[in-house]
Amino acid sequence: MNDTLNQIMASGYPQGGGASAKYAFICRSCGAQVVTQNSYSTGMGQSALGSVLSSQAQYGLTSIFYRIPVIGPILGSVISGLVSRKMGERQARNFQQGMEDAKRQAFEEVRGQFSQCARCGAVVCASCASGGLCRTCVQSAGGQQGTPQGGSSDPTKMWE
Repeated sequence: MNDTLNQIMASGYPQGGGASAKYAFICRSCGAQVVTQNSYSTGMGQSALGSVLSSQAQYGLTSIFYRIPVIGPILGSVISGLVSRKMGERQARNFQQGMEDAKRQAFEEVRGQFSQCARCGAVVCASCASGGLCRTCVQSAGGQQGTPQGGSSDPTKMWE
């Protein structure tokens, strides 16, 4: 995948909240959104389940250690903190990986709605492309095809 396609994929974001959502990708030429038809997992459901399991595991560990006289509460809070931090880091990594995978899948759905300009190589959405060229190249090709008889291509000098 070329750099422009990577930039378009990086511009993707989920629309709405919840466990799954449609993704929108931004055309770098006109700023239009290209939205997926299908919904993809955002990882929200997995994160909530992980949080519940994490809190249950912490509660179980601390309740065991609190039964030990004198040092039990101290050990319980230290181990609970360590478990919480490690599980939180793992959940964050899994959540981020899930989001990236969903974005990649969503981009594969809309990738065909972007095309590369035959002249300059810019990647644009379908509304920006015309005859295999981007808007900029179409406009510059229109200006190079010649000017009217006796006219000037500079609009500020049209009375000369």
